[in-house]
Amino acid sequence: MRSIQKLEICVTDKNTVSEHLKHWQTEINASSSDCKSFVEQSQQADADGTALWDDSSPKKSGLRAQLYIEQKGLCCYCGQQLGNHQSVIVEHLNPKSRFPMLTFDYKNLYGSCSGIYVGEQVRTTTEITTVGTLAKKYNVPSKCICISGKSKLQPKDEIPVSTKVTISHYESHCDHEKDNEPIRVQPIVSDRRVCNPHNPERDYDVFSCDNRISFSDDGSIKIEGKVDHKTITTLNLNTPMLKDARKKIYEDVDNFVFSLKESLEEDTEKVVNFIQARIISIEQQTEQESFAFVSVYFLQEKIEELS
Repeated sequence: MRSIQKLEICVTDKNTVSEHLKHWQTEINASSSDCKSFVEQSQQADADGTALWDDSSPKKSGLRAQLYIEQKGLCCYCGQQLGNHQSVIVEHLNPKSRFPMLTFDYKNLYGSCSGIYVGEQVRTTTEITTVGTLAKKYNVPSKCICISGKSKLQPKDEIPVSTKVTISHYESHCDHEKDNEPIRVQPIVSDRRVCNPHNPERDYDVFSCDNRISFSDDGSIKIEGKVDHKTITTLNLNTPMLKDARKKIYEDVDNFVFSLKESLEEDTEKVVNFIQARIISIEQQTEQESFAFVSVYFLQEKIEELS
């Protein structure tokens, strides 16, 4: 997670600063059968943000494109590359069910990945083991361990040597895991209070992720030094797949800096300059590779070690 600088867009303005948003903006401001636009309806005390969002017809392609550009192609939470703007899930940072007046507020809209990873791998056992032991080894539930021709395996069931076992992985994170849960540490630039004028009891403070996020060389993400911070568990940002990907980033950075030291004969000043140039190169990319900000984090960490 990193802070994202949002465009200053008021959806009720007739002239938008983004060409991508014109169709969507026109639609949500158009009067409906009861003479109120979607934006106007969202401001009512009895507004249903979820229903309004679903009812607004699907002219959201431009909105997705704008979010994709603004976030340099990365998920606002985990930082994976989204692939293209059509893959963007429009995420309401503060739930529309709790804050319906923010349903069409551009500053509340971010681009997330779908948050689902499903994969399989086949392993041949090298020793006698059990279903439960194998499940623990691969950090999956026992039901994810399958053997051809056998059903309803139990954790205590024994698996002989040289048995081919299929290990299924299902990981849910980001938008899919968050659902309608609020998160307090967000990819925003400044701390602020989110308010519902009709239901003040729903108000809460939210905080920028800047200076609150850290990464370990094992790939785990921490917020305020905690791997089990509420925001992390709500978004499930320490799934094995995400941790492995971030660990690979750390290893790539470590190898890059090691090679620099060798080629530049341990000239610290030159090494630091090359690392800084790499950071600038990453940050200037209009479309970044997955976990680009994790690379920047570890590169900056290397500079601190050398200083």
